[in-house]
Amino acid sequence: MPNYTDEAGEFAVAFPIAPKLETATESTQMGPFVRHTAMASVNADHTFAVSWGDLGAEGTPLNIDGMLDGAATAEVSSVGATLVSKKTIKLGTVPGREVTARVILEKACTLRSRIFQSGRRQYQLVTIVPTADATTAVDAFFSSFKFTS
Repeated sequence: MPNYTDEAGEFAVAFPIAPKLETATESTQMGPFVRHTAMASVNADHTFAVSWGDLGAEGTPLNIDGMLDGAATAEVSSVGATLVSKKTIKLGTVPGREVTARVILEKACTLRSRIFQSGRRQYQLVTIVPTADATTAVDAFFSSFKFTS
């Protein structure tokens, strides 16, 4: 897996192929959210992505659990998936959520996402792969993710 480091996002991860980069601005309850995304689509039903951005203005009170739960719900609904499970996780001391959902693309697929909230900065790791392939490649992708700061 090629290694990818995002210096501005302060993380490194191993994608199965070189990712494409994009930036988009979204409206949220906390104001504009500039989402930076690195995405590798191996084919129509094998997608691996990491998005990050800073939520809210500096000094805005943060509800970390609310931010994580809101992002998890939005992740599932944005692709019309059906939630299978959601659990609380941590990466080091950084709190997060792991979500598993079922979605139909060209075939039955599994969406797995890990969302981490480090202060204002939110990270979302997202994978969508055929259900039959849902473990090995996804576990390798998730376990390769590291904070670099």
